[in-house]
Amino acid sequence: MGIGRAKKNDLNVLGQSPVFDEVLRGHSPQVTYQINNTVYSSAYYLADGIYPRWTTFVKTIPNPQSEKERSFASFQEGYRKDVERCFGILQARWAIIRGAARMLDEEVLRSIMMTCIILHNMIVEDEYDYDAAEVFEPDPMNTTLTRIYERPIGPNGLPLEPEPLLHDGRFNNPMIDRYQEMQSSYVHERRQVDLIEHLWQMKGNHNG
Repeated sequence: MGIGRAKKNDLNVLGQSPVFDEVLRGHSPQVTYQINNTVYSSAYYLADGIYPRWTTFVKTIPNPQSEKERSFASFQEGYRKDVERCFGILQARWAIIRGAARMLDEEVLRSIMMTCIILHNMIVEDEYDYDAAEVFEPDPMNTTLTRIYERPIGPNGLPLEPEPLLHDGRFNNPMIDRYQEMQSSYVHERRQVDLIEHLWQMKGNHNG
């Protein structure tokens, strides 16, 4: 009898993904930001409900009860869908990123993605009917623009190479600490509460 193939969904792909290896090695992006008077130092992904309650994820609220929770869920789901829609547009335009990755080298994959993004932006700018008299109105709900993160940069200005995972115990304690911090449900819940309050305050200031 044949063995059925396990269905690939976001959760079991996450379990096999090396996306958080750099976090465990201590080479994740160094960020510091403040939400609702609380300082955080870890970046995060916008995720849907299937993902675990980790520090690295900000999820929506499945059944929001209050107006604050409904506002937060609307913003989270809206921005997450914007990201998914952007990637869908890139897939529709460029066949090379539509199917499975055929290049095993990470640098090649990164170059392919960056090239497709740059070419897409050039096409959009070329097709955009620019009106010089158009007044730019900043979006107060938008985050501050930052540089594109490629990989950690060392003091000499060159990218840091990942450290090999040795089995002599030298990295065990720091890695365990980072692993526990990454999977902290407390930080996940605390940041969600702070984001709910922060977005509600911004919405009130914007409406006022």
